[in-house]
Amino acid sequence: HLLEILIAAGVGHFVVVGHAGGLQKDRAVGSLVLCDQAVRDEGVSHHYLAPEKYAHPSESLTHRLQVQLDATGMAYTLGTSWTISSMYRETKEEVRHYAEEGVAMVEMELASLFAVATFREVHLAALLVISDYVAFEEWDEHLHAQSTSEALFAAMEVAQKALLKST
Repeated sequence: HLLEILIAAGVGHFVVVGHAGGLQKDRAVGSLVLCDQAVRDEGVSHHYLAPEKYAHPSESLTHRLQVQLDATGMAYTLGTSWTISSMYRETKEEVRHYAEEGVAMVEMELASLFAVATFREVHLAALLVISDYVAFEEWDEHLHAQSTSEALFAAMEVAQKALLKST
């Protein structure tokens, strides 16, 4: 696990910037979502944390990202993510369940990363861009859309500023 190696090398603050599949119709492609918790539907987090539904990011680093986002005036929402281990293995029933529960997005890493960071007592937060929709009848993919790319670059700038103010 690269995160474990970086922690062993002395790194103590991490911001994950990436993309996720949207589960809510009110979040457009290119929308930024600051993750406040991740549903643990994968295999790694259970090796680091006691059983419970969610893994959580660093509160202080998440707050630092909020401060930076607010300072730039960028639109974003706080939201829960659903972490699943396998690509394209979400069932329609699971997607419907998590969408009805209000989960904002689905991805493959955050619960694991939050768990490792919590266990190792380092700071990790996540700012993701909605790049496609999985909660509709058919997959609506926009991974290479200009709005997705622009939002990813903007998220990286926010992450850099938050990290520089955290260390």
